[in-house]
Amino acid sequence: MMRRSTITILGIIVVLLLFAEVGKSQEVITLEQAIDIALDNNIDLKRTQNGVVFARNNARQSRFEFLPSLNATANYQWRGGFSGLNADGDPINGSSQVSFPSLNANMVLFNGLNNINNYSRNQLLHEAAKHNFQNQKDFTRISVTALYLQVLIAQENLKISQARLDLLNQQLVREEKRLEVGVSTLDQVYNFKSQVATENLNFINLKNNRDRFELQLFQALLVDRNVDYDVVPIEISDVEVTSQVESYSTIQQQAFEYSPLIKSSELNLMASKKGLQIAKSGLYPTLSVGASISSQFFSTQEEDYFSQLDARRQNSVGFGLNVPIFIRFRVINNVQNNKIGMLNSELDLDQAKQTLSNNLQQAYQNLVAAQETYKAAQENLVALTQSFEFSQTRFNAGNTDFFNYLQNLNNKNQAEIEIINAKYSVILRKQILEIFKGLY
Repeated sequence: MMRRSTITILGIIVVLLLFAEVGKSQEVITLEQAIDIALDNNIDLKRTQNGVVFARNNARQSRFEFLPSLNATANYQWRGGFSGLNADGDPINGSSQVSFPSLNANMVLFNGLNNINNYSRNQLLHEAAKHNFQNQKDFTRISVTALYLQVLIAQENLKISQARLDLLNQQLVREEKRLEVGVSTLDQVYNFKSQVATENLNFINLKNNRDRFELQLFQALLVDRNVDYDVVPIEISDVEVTSQVESYSTIQQQAFEYSPLIKSSELNLMASKKGLQIAKSGLYPTLSVGASISSQFFSTQEEDYFSQLDARRQNSVGFGLNVPIFIRFRVINNVQNNKIGMLNSELDLDQAKQTLSNNLQQAYQNLVAAQETYKAAQENLVALTQSFEFSQTRFNAGNTDFFNYLQNLNNKNQAEIEIINAKYSVILRKQILEIFKGLY
């Protein structure tokens, strides 16, 4: 009874898994589609885009700071007790209501060019944020491309393992037939069985490796996991892989002219200089002009509300001068801190240039090395394929042993893996350089 229940449960689980697989829709995905999906879904990219909107709002607000301010106030109060004197000069006690409405306007005429510098700084920060957003888009493209190519390499390695497994199985069947007719030995059969078992394990490991890279890719894309995506290989000819690369100096010049990271750092440095000027403006006096209209109402008077407001209306226009004399060294400290911020911005710019230079050098060197490896791997594969075919012929004829056959097969498979890795490494490095130059 226990065994029957266990079998039933396992059967239900298998059925559920089959329905889960059937419920998945299938869809192919190319590298270009993967990059587009990442650009739409990437959270860091969305956060950077929000930074652009935030900087734009600040830039727009800094323009409004040149406008005058206008404020209206109105109140209506109830008072108890003494509320004034009557016409005869006698005190008035009891409850009363009062109101003091006013309309005030104020405009800064001079504040050490604070508004002008603040406007310039926010404009620079807005432009810097847009370049930073572009830099994040480029980083996303590079990351997705690298993950995509890892999947392709894993797929190709899996194909090689499958072909190797098929070949070993064919040889195992052949040796078993040869054993039946007495022209082979049990040792040979066991050798092939051992290699088939080993390659089966290797195939499973490679499949798990491919699934792991696919999971990393799809997690980076934030796609629906109910969709079974089929990653499409990249079609590229030998001519494209081995084509001559531009000189490093040419690539470096184009990359430095385009680099959104450097442009963002340069604009942040300029904004820091404006910030220092804003801090220094605190040492200057502030001149402003203001105007106001106000009135009063007392319920103890005989006139009605609007008549009193009209009779007691007061108009005023005046200038205000504020001279900072001693404000606890706040301005001086602010100036010093902004100087440090400007120095840090200069270091950020130097770091951006150094980072770009290092990345370019590494990508260029890797590209050249991958091309050389690809060319050598092509020649090596031709030679090792010929060696394996010759060894296979001799092994089938009984003129060489199993281990010599296996060694030649291993060498051939290793050459196939090297040429695949070199090919996709060339594709990746070329893609990275194209992104660095702003051509992707």
